[in-house]
Amino acid sequence: MLTVTENGKEELKRMSSQVVEQPGSTLRLVANEQGQLGLIADTEKEDDQSIEHQGETILLLDKILSEALEGVCVDCQDEGEGPRLVLITTDTGEEPTPE
Repeated sequence: MLTVTENGKEELKRMSSQVVEQPGSTLRLVANEQGQLGLIADTEKEDDQSIEHQGETILLLDKILSEALEGVCVDCQDEGEGPRLVLITTDTGEEPTPE
């Protein structure tokens, strides 16, 4: 199961508020044929993993992608070029601790 840090949740919520226009829709993490990940606006489907923040769903991903991302955590980092989402591999599947 994919995990998301608190910083990652804040960034996903911010992004969602800017790009998702349809009521009942939220961001969905998807993989293309080359295995690259991206975000689209979509609605929740049966067997989705949903990530919530402050009582609302901020990210969806299907069961297959969720299983493939076992031990991966989404974080938000800002290295001078603005915030960006990054994937971090963890040994435990838990959020990484701040350094």
